[in-house]
Amino acid sequence: MRRPFLYSGFWYGLGGGLIAWLLVNGALSLLRGPVQQLAGLYGSGFNLSALGAATSLLLLALSTTLGLLGSWLAVGRHLDAIQPS
Repeated sequence: MRRPFLYSGFWYGLGGGLIAWLLVNGALSLLRGPVQQLAGLYGSGFNLSALGAATSLLLLALSTTLGLLGSWLAVGRHLDAIQPS
């Protein structure tokens, strides 16, 4: 009974993680130049870098896990509500 909802939670979590990854990398690429210019004005060597492979995989794994957990909890609550006393 739970399996189709868990599949949906998996895909929603993975999709949300991919969107978050795209937004973070997009923001970093847009801000990289201005931050580098500002750091140069202060004589700093600060540099923004994109997410690494390990961090990206961790982001996707955590978002997928949160999607699965959310769907598990939601289905559990609904199943508990319809079970006879």
